[in-house]
Amino acid sequence: GINAEYGTQHPKMPPLSKGKQQGKPGSNKDPKRPSKRARSHESPKASSSDNEMDDAASEERGGSSLSSERRAELIRLMVQSMNELGYSRSARSLESEAGISMHGAHAAEFCDHVRNGAWTEAVDALPLVLGDAASAQTRGESELLIFEQACVELLAARRIVDALALLQERLTPAAPPSHADRVHRIATLVLCVDESELCARVAVELPLPLPRAADAADPDAAADVEAEPLPCTSSFATVLERRMLVLAQLSERAAPAALLPPRRLETLLAQATQWQLDHCTLHNDAHSDFTQESLLVDHRCEQNRLPSCVAVSLEQHHDEVWHVAFSPDGARLASASKDTTVIVWSVVHGRAKHTLRHRHTLRGHRDAVAFVAWSADSRRLLSVANNGEVAVWDVDSGKQLGLYGGVPPPPPPDADDSDNAPVRRLVPPPQATLGACCWLDTERFVVCDTSNQVIRVMRASDGRVLMSRSSARVVDMAVSAVRHRLVVATQTSQLIVYDTRTLEDATAVPVSIAERAVPTSLSLAPDGRAAFVSVPHEVHEWDLDSRRLVRVFRGQRQTRFVIRTCVGGARAAFVASGSEDSHIYVWRRSSGAVIARLAGHDGVVNAVAWNSAAPDMLASAGDDHTVKVWLAADGCAELRGSLKRRVKVDSATN
Repeated sequence: GINAEYGTQHPKMPPLSKGKQQGKPGSNKDPKRPSKRARSHESPKASSSDNEMDDAASEERGGSSLSSERRAELIRLMVQSMNELGYSRSARSLESEAGISMHGAHAAEFCDHVRNGAWTEAVDALPLVLGDAASAQTRGESELLIFEQACVELLAARRIVDALALLQERLTPAAPPSHADRVHRIATLVLCVDESELCARVAVELPLPLPRAADAADPDAAADVEAEPLPCTSSFATVLERRMLVLAQLSERAAPAALLPPRRLETLLAQATQWQLDHCTLHNDAHSDFTQESLLVDHRCEQNRLPSCVAVSLEQHHDEVWHVAFSPDGARLASASKDTTVIVWSVVHGRAKHTLRHRHTLRGHRDAVAFVAWSADSRRLLSVANNGEVAVWDVDSGKQLGLYGGVPPPPPPDADDSDNAPVRRLVPPPQATLGACCWLDTERFVVCDTSNQVIRVMRASDGRVLMSRSSARVVDMAVSAVRHRLVVATQTSQLIVYDTRTLEDATAVPVSIAERAVPTSLSLAPDGRAAFVSVPHEVHEWDLDSRRLVRVFRGQRQTRFVIRTCVGGARAAFVASGSEDSHIYVWRRSSGAVIARLAGHDGVVNAVAWNSAAPDMLASAGDDHTVKVWLAADGCAELRGSLKRRVKVDSATN
């Protein structure tokens, strides 16, 4: 092994619509009769004696033990869900039989005002729907939504003067300061010359998100999904659709006792199902999510999809293997060894099985190779040797594109200094010993200069140093392109987080997080939010947004050597680490519990790597000169069969 060292009430609004207007904005036609779905909240009250009889009958047959409050909530959720599924008549029947209305006393009228475009009445009823606990920010945002839709409809009806009056007298004063940009976008709509231009601009400038249960089940994923814009036309159907989206947005801000959030029951079911998936110890299927789970039974994994057996042992190295890494696309595997070589394997993925094939043995280093790093496009590779050399490789051809850092050895006495050298060597002045490295993009990489205690940004094509920053002695580093972060672990027990967009700005101040121990290695979660830091006998998970230590993983042994950790599996739900006791430790990330202790190496396990394209594939590197590829039990036999002859043939030809 490697030796360790985030509304006020306004005066009466000028009339935007007379009464409950419906149909084309600005139309003088009689309002249309609301549809059945629009009247679905109306529910005649059942007599108290009927309810008492129903409750008594329920108790006699050993019915629900729900409290009256929980029973009322459940009925409201059922009525809402039935309406959303199109069963409005059944929903009204349930409201009548239970004597419970889906909406509170004032919410039904408020919903009618929004559906019918009665914007003055909607604003007047808004405080009763939001409740006393609503903040000024919430009231302002809610009024802005109403005024915004009113302004769009006035502009679509070519009532420019009324739209300007609304914009100046009501919309602008109501908007919170943080929404000034949205107010400006609304104002620019006045310049639209016709309805088609207005429609196109509204779709882009003022999109309204469509509520989805998946957003509540997975908030982090929902944050990355853009709003789904609806076209704005003056036809009744489309105007009503956009009004319903406005109502959905208002529902999310309303007091639940008055107005339920949209799709509330669906959201609760999605959250419960996702919770089961997240807390299933063995769940590791990238092709399943909560939408595929049955609501009739609890989730239970039918088979263990965790890497648990050695599918193949790759024995092409002749000394200790110190690092292993899959390419971002999961199609290649690289290993770094004390024997001064880097070996690249091709990985072909299938739905039921995988195959590996030896691709290149990369030679050119003069010392043990300790680390490899893949570019984002999976076409180039960096390798770092113990003598401070960093090599850049073209993986398709296997050629070395550059060799930087280190101290060049003197040429042999009879060597010809013509152009025999296959690569250009460039030593950043002064002569540097380069250590941990990672790619910023496909052309630039970051490397730590341990001899001068600086971080350098270099260009891969010619080795030119683009930027240098002083730093404490760097142990390891990692980059997240998703969150524009460069995270550096130092020997002073610090995690330093740089913004890669301002990395070359010497005045930019990075974020510093104090670790509890001296790190030996570092890895990042795929979303770039969490950092996993290896320290003696522990792995620490840090939330880089809140700068908080989230969880400590224990079990593995680490006293003398650099042991590397990775996070992976479906939804990055597992953490794995090598160990000095020749085992691989796998933890469930959500709980920190050890769920597997894999035996297969005959010495220290220096590094592990999870394949992002195959959650059931793990690779490990050990002091026993081998790289082992681990799969779920049902995938081992297939991989062994596909490799048995190919490994021998490819080894002979390389």
